[in-house]
Amino acid sequence: MEFNEQLTAYMEELDMSVHDLAQACNMSDTVISRYKTGARVPKPDNDVIRVMSEAIAGYSEDRKATSPSAKVLTADEIYDSLRELLPNADIDRDLFIKRANLLFENLNISISAFSKTAAYDPSFISRVLKGQRYPSDYTTFADKLSSYAATQINLLSEPILSDEIGYDPRRIGDASYLADRISGYLTPNASHSRPVDASSSCTADSFLEKVDGFNLDEYIRAIHFDKLKVPTIPIKRVLSKRYFGVNGLKNVDLDFLRSTALSPERGPIYMYSTVPMKSLSEDITFGKKWLLWLASVIKKGNEIVTIHDLSRPWDELMAGLEGWIPLYMTGQIHSYYLPEAPDPSHRIFTRFSHAAAVWGDCMDDDLGTAAIYMTGRKNEMDLYKKRIDAIFDKASPLMDTYRTKEEFERFLKEEMTDHPQTVCRRRMSVPPLHTMSPDLLKSLTAEANVPAGVLDSALEHLKLQEKIFNTYTENGGILNDSFPILSREQFDQQPIYAALSGAFIGMNIPYTYEAYLRHVEMTRDLSEASDNYHVDLEANYPFRNIQITVLNDKWALISKNTAPTIHFVIRHPILVDAINRFSPPVTER
Repeated sequence: MEFNEQLTAYMEELDMSVHDLAQACNMSDTVISRYKTGARVPKPDNDVIRVMSEAIAGYSEDRKATSPSAKVLTADEIYDSLRELLPNADIDRDLFIKRANLLFENLNISISAFSKTAAYDPSFISRVLKGQRYPSDYTTFADKLSSYAATQINLLSEPILSDEIGYDPRRIGDASYLADRISGYLTPNASHSRPVDASSSCTADSFLEKVDGFNLDEYIRAIHFDKLKVPTIPIKRVLSKRYFGVNGLKNVDLDFLRSTALSPERGPIYMYSTVPMKSLSEDITFGKKWLLWLASVIKKGNEIVTIHDLSRPWDELMAGLEGWIPLYMTGQIHSYYLPEAPDPSHRIFTRFSHAAAVWGDCMDDDLGTAAIYMTGRKNEMDLYKKRIDAIFDKASPLMDTYRTKEEFERFLKEEMTDHPQTVCRRRMSVPPLHTMSPDLLKSLTAEANVPAGVLDSALEHLKLQEKIFNTYTENGGILNDSFPILSREQFDQQPIYAALSGAFIGMNIPYTYEAYLRHVEMTRDLSEASDNYHVDLEANYPFRNIQITVLNDKWALISKNTAPTIHFVIRHPILVDAINRFSPPVTER
């Protein structure tokens, strides 16, 4: 029931006209008529409802004198029934304003940006935050603000927010979850109708799907990387140049990469930026040129050391990581992050190589204020190198990549055998290698006609995997494996390969269906014989080409099963949790 409907019910029960109630309340007939029709609703914290309740109660008492059997309505009873039907009846306005300001301040929310999303006038939002105006519907305002704020929370948001709001920091990026928590925080006693964005997720599903489907060889052919010639034409060394605005950012990035690609030096390239990249990435022509020169730099053999800005919104961050997948596949990318959030009012853009140094900035998110300086002068480059070093000295590893057998096996030995009493969880597309017998592996390689040297490498890696498994479980480690059981029809739809990515043999060893089933049985048998090894045969693991390993929530390893092989080790705790909580879609068989 609405407020006007309850008011009308009282008036009809007492045969009370609009004019009667208006006179008793000392109000105009027009105001009472608007309340009765629903064209207007009193604010819950003013005296109008109390005055109307006492007037109706007084009218009820007068009627009792002429009709002894009539029910007498008390002012408190009328007041409670009317007030609970008002919008915002249970809103603590002072608390709302305090908490809304906390969100704007700690998330550096721009009133202008929020006004465009929420369809409010910026001046109205400003007055609400100052307590000079109040929303006509607090829950709608809170829902719009919470939906927007949820997209602004990032990995480096102030801890005060998670403590105040009560959200799980590991679920950053789950816009629906965060918006629900923020709505309840702003208006704890109200019911909310905030629309849920079903597509929002704090997991790394999209990133994992892209890794699973990515084929480096096909990508190289698509961009003609295999035919790319590193430019060797002479180029005049840049002494110094200044750039401004959005176009300046694009031009300086291209000029820097061009100078680096044409330089004979092959030293590391340092890249860090907190500048919003959306408008730059939307320029397809710029993107193609940037990729060409970056590919030239990588082809020449330069290593790239980059800091990813984790203060970006989750979707933008994950999209950026996805865009870097082809570069990660080269093994020439070293990724870091800064534990502390950068100053959002002062955005930095910097690059450094042995050919040139770039340093620039812009204010807030306004790329039009960008001012960048590029120099090739040695004394200036020495200065900017000190600045770069100061930034990177504070950075922590975000992701390690392994593309050689020696480095990867060293990682496995150190991490899996030196950390007893831990729990390791693996999600795989095929049974694990350590459960396969040497005879079965020999038969698979024989079917594939692999060279003897490849077989030796595969058997050597199998032996290492067995040793790591035995050491890990005997020292108290718990290993939980899960992989799907494929029907013959599913198996025939797409070939699957033995999990030999750690052997780096440079080729795929396919199963026959019979060999696949034998390997499944071997895995089951080992699980039954070991107290510390558990196998879950799941139905809905959607990937055919990657294996996910998470050790004690300390790191997540993503291994590409198919050649060319690469392994990503992600160490940031929230990204690790996002990967660990990957939930495959349920599909009907």
